[in-house]
Amino acid sequence: MDSVKDRFKNINEGIYVVDKNFEMVYMDENLASVYQDADPSPFCYKVLRNRSTPCPNCPLGRFKQKKSTVLNEIIYNDLLDCWMYCTMMRMNWPAKGECTVVTTERIIDGDHNLFMNFNHTIKYEELIEINLSDHTYKLLFDQTKHFPAKQCGDFHELLTETSLRFLHYEDRKNFHEFFDPLTLRQRVEKLGHIVDDFRILQDGEYHWISFYVNSVKKGRKDECYLCFTVNADRKYGTVQKQYEESLLQQRDVLTGLQSAAAFQKNVENRLKDSQEAYGLVMIDIEHFKLFNDWYGTKQGDKLLVYIGEKVEEKCRAYHGIASRYGGDEFVMLLPRCACEEAEIEKEIIDWMQNYQKDIKFMPTAGIYLIDEDISATLMCDRAAMALHSVKGNYSKRAALYRPSMKQKLENEQEVLSGVKSGLSGSEFEVYYQPQCSARTHRIIGAEALVRWNHPRKGMVAPNEFIPLLEASGFVSKLDYYVWESVCSFLQRRKKAGKQIVPVSVNVSRIDIYQYPIADVFASLCRKYDLEPAFLEIEITESAYTENFDQLIQTVSQLRANGFTVLMDDFGSGYSSLNMLKDIEVDVLKLDMKFLDLNENSLLKGSSILESMIQMGKWLGLRLIAEGVETAEQLDKLLNLDCEYMQGYYFYRPMPQSDFESLLNQENLIDVRGIRAKRLPTINLEDLFHKDITSEAMLNNILGGIALYELKGEDQFTIKMVNDKYYRMTGCNAVDLMERSEHIINQVHKDDLAIFKKIFADAETSSIRGAEGIFRRYRLNGEIMWMKLHAFFLRKQGDTKIFYGSVTDCSEKMRLEKEFQMVLDAIPGNIVEYRVKDGKTISRVICSGLSNRFGYSKAEFEELLVNHCGFVYVHEDDVDSVKQAIGNPAQWGDYVSCMYRGITKDGNYIWLEQRITLVGREEGESVYNSLCTEITREVHSL
Repeated sequence: MDSVKDRFKNINEGIYVVDKNFEMVYMDENLASVYQDADPSPFCYKVLRNRSTPCPNCPLGRFKQKKSTVLNEIIYNDLLDCWMYCTMMRMNWPAKGECTVVTTERIIDGDHNLFMNFNHTIKYEELIEINLSDHTYKLLFDQTKHFPAKQCGDFHELLTETSLRFLHYEDRKNFHEFFDPLTLRQRVEKLGHIVDDFRILQDGEYHWISFYVNSVKKGRKDECYLCFTVNADRKYGTVQKQYEESLLQQRDVLTGLQSAAAFQKNVENRLKDSQEAYGLVMIDIEHFKLFNDWYGTKQGDKLLVYIGEKVEEKCRAYHGIASRYGGDEFVMLLPRCACEEAEIEKEIIDWMQNYQKDIKFMPTAGIYLIDEDISATLMCDRAAMALHSVKGNYSKRAALYRPSMKQKLENEQEVLSGVKSGLSGSEFEVYYQPQCSARTHRIIGAEALVRWNHPRKGMVAPNEFIPLLEASGFVSKLDYYVWESVCSFLQRRKKAGKQIVPVSVNVSRIDIYQYPIADVFASLCRKYDLEPAFLEIEITESAYTENFDQLIQTVSQLRANGFTVLMDDFGSGYSSLNMLKDIEVDVLKLDMKFLDLNENSLLKGSSILESMIQMGKWLGLRLIAEGVETAEQLDKLLNLDCEYMQGYYFYRPMPQSDFESLLNQENLIDVRGIRAKRLPTINLEDLFHKDITSEAMLNNILGGIALYELKGEDQFTIKMVNDKYYRMTGCNAVDLMERSEHIINQVHKDDLAIFKKIFADAETSSIRGAEGIFRRYRLNGEIMWMKLHAFFLRKQGDTKIFYGSVTDCSEKMRLEKEFQMVLDAIPGNIVEYRVKDGKTISRVICSGLSNRFGYSKAEFEELLVNHCGFVYVHEDDVDSVKQAIGNPAQWGDYVSCMYRGITKDGNYIWLEQRITLVGREEGESVYNSLCTEITREVHSL
């Protein structure tokens, strides 16, 4: 006997009537034949969908809330397993009063017509159901095979694979933005439906395809959409002649260069009419989006205009054709003689170096020497392949296209397909690399890594598939697999009552884009009953290049939820100090490049590394050095006071079973984790090592820099400064050159002694240097406070060379002065006491009673610090005061006493002193003492 579903396939449409109580009033013959075996219940949800309660996606409920008399909707009927059009209309039915007439029609008919907004008919070629509640898709109909053959699966995978295999290079960014799940609902709700056109590869050629997306109802919790595609070649073809003519005149609004479409058309015309050999050169600015984030879009547009001018200048010189191809990409058609790889590389680097010296975003170039009769689009694709081959390679900024690049792309596609099948086939294994205390060699944590045990190739190196997965967006699936595997492992040990240590897992740029990261990790901890402290989040370098605001928010949410956040590869690429001013992390992982302590780089590498460690200490962060491979590296790091390390010297990454064996040996683990320690004074010797760090990075890290030359006692000459120095002092290279031999004249006369003493002290302390704060004049005559930290470098004859790190302290000094004025107005003494191991160190914060006692501020503070205040206690009260507050070991949380104090002229006043515990730091108890006069209160008793 045919089922309801089978019978409906032969009918596809019908009419029924329902009253206000959802009772069936009428059903036409078509539907009656379909539901001939239905329950005799009078309710529509029982008859039509075999449910015991009203349907969660019932359109009738929504229709009741509408004021209109007609409503059209697309809904999913789970009993019939199909999408249906529903048209509802209000009317009075005899003997039943107000009812709703419903006409239903199956969506997938023989002609594949979809009624968008129910006012015009469009013939579709593919129909896809998208469920954003679980990020899945289902291919309902596919006539042209624009999409991969898989009928259902992960929606993000579908977008990624479609983009890589079928989508035109120029359209990929817009394609992902069109299907962005974060904004899709808002756009569809606002517009009713959304539509955009993209070029899709089919039979070796690109065709224009319109993508329509409309919201539909499937279940109470499901967020569903139907997407269908329509061939749009005809739409573009009807105006092709006018379009081609207009191409010749199309210009980019910002740069004035030809648009991509105009460029392609003009290139094809030029090659058709010329016998000369040509090449295509594509240029872009690496990480330009990050440039916009840092400097703003106005500065970004200014840079694009500059590059556009250089591109046009180059093309004009060789009678070439120039275009802004899209975003920050530029392309040139040039004679082959102008496409020499080394020359192009030199030119594009010179462009940026001559633009603005403190901007170090570098361009890359890809060159395709035209040797085939192919479309201009494919020529540009090949130039783009060459360009992408040198991205991230700072020693090589230009490359020629080679056929092997195309093969490489195909190989990458093969790897990508293998990864997808590998995940479902459990080919990926989580490995663990322990993190250790270098002093005890005990394990204090671990980093979770992934290894691919390929069935044919064996163990595949991570660098062969991780970069590809990041580029394709599929890395998020692999990362989630690792996260959950780690949680499962930790839960199992916890349930067994065994020791566990924190494990850090990697989070990439794609993960932050794809997932609500903070919610995902909180959910995993709930699912596996883990405290957040045991699951640490390691932000990989790629995450710092895009979506910076989203990254800041994600890190804040993670830390608020109790997770420890690590910054990977600190000091390299984009995970630098510049990021730390906006992103609050807990741990810095020092890049292994700083551990390249060979004979040639020992001094420079050590200086850079020590600077990084000191900065981490200044910021109150914990540090782990990764990539430690030798005893020499370990000793050097310990000398720099970096105790926690990770690398082959201790352990290689190992399978879970081996790591578990280590954890079972309690003498090998330390569950206390990383402990922050006091780090040594920074040493800046030989910091300017271009193989390790860039000038821009040093500017950000070190601030203002100056090299001083000293002859005799006071003949100071400033020899060299950096850009930060100019900006800080309001000076410029020309004016500073004129003043360089008389730089001491810029120092305020009352502070000359301080200035000279800094250099004298620096000479006697070559490692730590010396520092001080003094007043100097800016170029415009304005006084500023400058902090100078000077280091003695060497002596040449009668000349001494000093390195100086300078900071503008004007605002700090102003605030301190104002704060001191506030403190001086307090009618009492405030003293801080630090008590540790039986010793007490005191510091006067406020001496508000100095005038009352008849002393100067300096005299009174000397009494408070050196005599603990007992010297001015009335002789009759000394014993009781000493008994009450004389022994810091007995203070506890709070102690107080009243006594008489003797003024300088021999009179006495009544005082009350309260000592309160305000905190404990590494075994040291910190107390604040407040002493106020209570003479009036005592006399009033």
